[in-house]
Amino acid sequence: MKIQFPTKDTKASEVSQDREDYEQFFTLSMDPLCVAGSDGYLKRVNPAFTQTLGYSSSELLSRPFLDFVHPEDVARTLEEMKGLSAGRPSLHFENRYRCKDGSWKWLAWNTEPFNEHGILYAVARDVTEKKNAEQAILQLNAELLAQTSTLAELNQELESFSYSVSHDLRAPLRAISGFAKALEEHLGTSLDPIGAGYLLRVRDAAERMGLLIDDLLKLSRLTRSEMNLKPVNLSEMAEKMMSTCRQLDPAKDIQFTVEPDIIVQADPALLEILMNNLIGNAWKFTSKCRSALIEFGRNVQQDGTIRYFVKDNGVGFDERYRHLLFGAFQRLHSQRDFPGTGIGLATVRRIVRRHDGEVFATSVIHHGATFEFTLGTPNPCPL
Repeated sequence: MKIQFPTKDTKASEVSQDREDYEQFFTLSMDPLCVAGSDGYLKRVNPAFTQTLGYSSSELLSRPFLDFVHPEDVARTLEEMKGLSAGRPSLHFENRYRCKDGSWKWLAWNTEPFNEHGILYAVARDVTEKKNAEQAILQLNAELLAQTSTLAELNQELESFSYSVSHDLRAPLRAISGFAKALEEHLGTSLDPIGAGYLLRVRDAAERMGLLIDDLLKLSRLTRSEMNLKPVNLSEMAEKMMSTCRQLDPAKDIQFTVEPDIIVQADPALLEILMNNLIGNAWKFTSKCRSALIEFGRNVQQDGTIRYFVKDNGVGFDERYRHLLFGAFQRLHSQRDFPGTGIGLATVRRIVRRHDGEVFATSVIHHGATFEFTLGTPNPCPL
């Protein structure tokens, strides 16, 4: 409500009505209202003002209002008052006021100066809860950033450790394999079948361990390499890999289906590893099918997200153990039936995560499996 100050031409009845209206608004307002003088004292406060701070009206009017302002906010408040003295209104200025119980409340002020009368009209709003919530969010963000930094350091140390251990294991492993072969050659025909079987198992185990180390090193390199983002034609990549599979096993009866022109923005080297693992898996787990089928394509979800998939009609897996699929060295089939190191799908998940995506797996036992993945905003930092 605009305050009308009386003039010589103002009728007494009009002045009385204005004062009555002003008094009602002043008293009934749920927000703190006050009138302050240019001498730095409050001249009048409404009931909401006293209720907010806990002081009586006389206590608030008997001292300069800066006495109630938080010491850290006094300089800013004085600076704001300079603008008011120059006739500029103050909009949403915030400072802290001391309550009678010793606590502090944040008040957001809108103030209008009437310098010709030497007074200020101000309305405040208690924004303490809002400021406390903002402070809590800032503190939580700071803690999350600290935890993220710590986790990144720990992850980097773990990756470095994994790389170092895997690399250092190569030498003793070569020695085991080499001495087993030398012993076999040294004993020659004097080695009985049982001894020959033992040595063969030692060499096979050493060879398998070598493959595991190679895969561990590859997995470690995935998180240490820089991202090189460019358009990648996944359809061409899938066709090339399926052609390679046919060359390796031309007698296998298999049908490949590839949706054309699927192009994504990603790291070509990482996506090649991803596709090689998924198509290689499909090839391996359809090896016992009379008429194998492998399909590559994409589906658009209701929210617009695109899922790229590799689907086969192979042996599938038990979905009760789906949570184990993407862990390193986790296998749902025997090594005898389907050889492998158990690193492939862990590699797939890591590559997808580096591209800020997700990977999914569904299956019906003996009716194949489908592996889907999304590619979001690529993450340039190793995870």
